[in-house]
Amino acid sequence: MAADEEGLRVRLLGPVQVWRDGMELSLGSARRQAVFTVLALRAGEAVTREELVDAVWGDNPPASAMGNVYTYVSALRQILEPARGRKSGTRLLSSLPGSYRLHVAADDVDALRFDALREEIQRHAAVGDRAAELRAADAALDLWQGEPLAGVPGPFAETQRLRLSELRLATMERRAALTVELGHPENAIEELRSLAEQHPLRETLHALLMTALHRGGRRTEALDVHRRLRARLIEQTGTEPGAVLRSVHDAILTGPEAAEPGPAPAAPGVPFVGRAAELDRIRGAVRDVAAGRGASLWVEGGPGIGKTALLTEGLREAAALGCRIGWAVGDELTQPMPLSVLFGVLGLDVTPAPPDDAGAALSDTAAGYATAAALERATTQVRAFCADRPLVLVIDDLQWTDEASLLGWRMLHRLTRTLPLLLVAACRPIPRNRSVALLRRAIEPDNAHMLDLAPLRPAESERLVRVLAPGIAEDRRIAGLVSAGAGNPYYLRHLAVAAGSPGPDPDVDPRPELVAAVGDHLELVAEDTREVLRAVAFAGGAGTVAEISAMTGRTAPDLVRAVEEALTAGFLYEQGPRLTFRHPVVAAVLRSDTPLAIRTLLHRAFAEKVAQNAAH
Repeated sequence: MAADEEGLRVRLLGPVQVWRDGMELSLGSARRQAVFTVLALRAGEAVTREELVDAVWGDNPPASAMGNVYTYVSALRQILEPARGRKSGTRLLSSLPGSYRLHVAADDVDALRFDALREEIQRHAAVGDRAAELRAADAALDLWQGEPLAGVPGPFAETQRLRLSELRLATMERRAALTVELGHPENAIEELRSLAEQHPLRETLHALLMTALHRGGRRTEALDVHRRLRARLIEQTGTEPGAVLRSVHDAILTGPEAAEPGPAPAAPGVPFVGRAAELDRIRGAVRDVAAGRGASLWVEGGPGIGKTALLTEGLREAAALGCRIGWAVGDELTQPMPLSVLFGVLGLDVTPAPPDDAGAALSDTAAGYATAAALERATTQVRAFCADRPLVLVIDDLQWTDEASLLGWRMLHRLTRTLPLLLVAACRPIPRNRSVALLRRAIEPDNAHMLDLAPLRPAESERLVRVLAPGIAEDRRIAGLVSAGAGNPYYLRHLAVAAGSPGPDPDVDPRPELVAAVGDHLELVAEDTREVLRAVAFAGGAGTVAEISAMTGRTAPDLVRAVEEALTAGFLYEQGPRLTFRHPVVAAVLRSDTPLAIRTLLHRAFAEKVAQNAAH
């Protein structure tokens, strides 16, 4: 008899509850509930006794564990079908050699129904049906009644609690984003504010809250959210906000409307300027994959050079050409979680790996098998997606992607030879990442388009400034902003907005937002590199290695690594024997961030050291 004829319903998204034919059943002890939970979450599958023992007791089961499992299953049979005798067997909980199976429809287990609705959300997202996506998100969240598997013991239940809770939060985030996108930001603000208080360091929530507030006409409140979160992150983790939050913050500063937080942020209301050749190559790759020809794209450039904006513009028509798109952003804080980025770009769930101090939780061999199995799962999913339609996968900030995801990306690159698959990676040259460098070397000669982004040309920079600050008419003033930004769209946006607003001259006294933006980029290099940059800034924006050596008190050989990093990061360039700031605004920020009295003393001290060095 089919399970639905028995009328069995299971609730796991809250305290564990079971109904049969409308009548609630009491499962009894916590460990009996733990056994039932495993069987319910694997509805219709055979679960071995060994798996049940591992799920309930983990690595240290008692000697009686096997017997206890047998006892728990016998009791559950009696609870589920009390009218059946012990020897007559049951139709709901059957035995197989060494294993058990719970016969219940997946739709009648709320956690499995939740997973199915999550897949439905992704299907609607893939075709751009936002209204249907929102309805599916509402239906998924309506299933929840509290903490999942509340009170159920054992490592399996704990893992599922973490997984389901994280998916619930992600679904709530997506529902809020859809609510904002569909024009009702005021309906999302209070829930987002509450969630942000519960998760004070979760940047995606704060980005959504900022967007909702800004779309609701509360720009000052939105910027205040960023200010408070940035202070909290620096205090508690020593890090600055990540790429998504920075993009939303920039969009609020530079446009009349906020950008939607998400994997492909762009400044709203600001036309894309320049980079015609690079756009042509990206659009050509999109047209190729839509026609069935796969490839890899690699976009590299320093911070603020416009990688994300370029990809957003270049991939804009991919969905209209019939492509499925997945987009993920590497994050410095998530690097320790294996496969988090690769599974994120595919929309798959990944269970967090155990911490390093988990002892004997996983042997190296077992961990290797687990990673291999996970990569095989990712590859299988990509093949399934490509069998349906062309697939475009994007990872931004690849330099902060975990090692396992980089390995998976290399495996997927091989599939571009035979599948309609376009892989797009964007990364910075700093911080240096050996694994990223090896990945680039591996794919560069093989079916890959390599784009190294240079600064915008002066004419392109001028067009961008005129778009961002239409109130500035004086050619001389615009030329000054173009010179200060030196082709970096990120700096140009800040300079243009500051120049178009009342306040001090940004070239002399940079705005706090610009200081913070430059500070974000300076944090990417080592302290000794920042020391070199400060020396060059106080030397007037340019200096020889000998002068820097005199200013810092370090020998020229000691400066080699720091100078190379400053050059690679794009802060300095070589102009004959002198090292010069590529972006004068960086030098201005370094100088302005030092109190005036100390600034004067440093100028004097540096001048004396250079003079002494010249005399010798």
